[in-house]
Amino acid sequence: LEHGKIINMDMGIIDGRRFMLCVGAGFDGAVSLEISKRRRSSGGYLGYFIPMIKTMLKYRSTPLDLIIDGTSITCNLAIVGNCNYYGWIFRTTDRASSISGHFDICAFPHGEGLFILIYSIYALFGICSHIRSIRYLEGKNIRIDSKDRPVPVQVDGDYFGTTPVNISIKPSFVPMIYLK
Repeated sequence: LEHGKIINMDMGIIDGRRFMLCVGAGFDGAVSLEISKRRRSSGGYLGYFIPMIKTMLKYRSTPLDLIIDGTSITCNLAIVGNCNYYGWIFRTTDRASSISGHFDICAFPHGEGLFILIYSIYALFGICSHIRSIRYLEGKNIRIDSKDRPVPVQVDGDYFGTTPVNISIKPSFVPMIYLK
């Protein structure tokens, strides 16, 4: 700790609540909802396996409207990242940095079934930003809404609620000790 340097990390705000890592709307929000119904903590990586399989079998995605700094796009699964790791092993927003002053956003065209497995493999190898069918964007103010029905949302791995949500960033807001 004596030799670490202080960096000022960006902090996200979602509907008035602070977060540091990521927001997900769609499938991963549904997994966090399933976990929240069962116990207080996930039980580590294995604690996600059964809820993820259950969610994969029953979840039906609905189109999401993302408004990123005034530009609107449609997708079926959205990840807003303040860092490049998601769950310590996946790099969904693989170019993200917590000191960039903006979020990195992955907008996936599909949000269920086999596509979730394919996207998970992309994230495991940290190549989501290189896949042509995935929209990889940057932004500071994001609104996520859904056309047909409310969609579950997770924040830093915990169930948050449902769409619509508004997300903004506070650049260089949280001092942290950086150890290399």
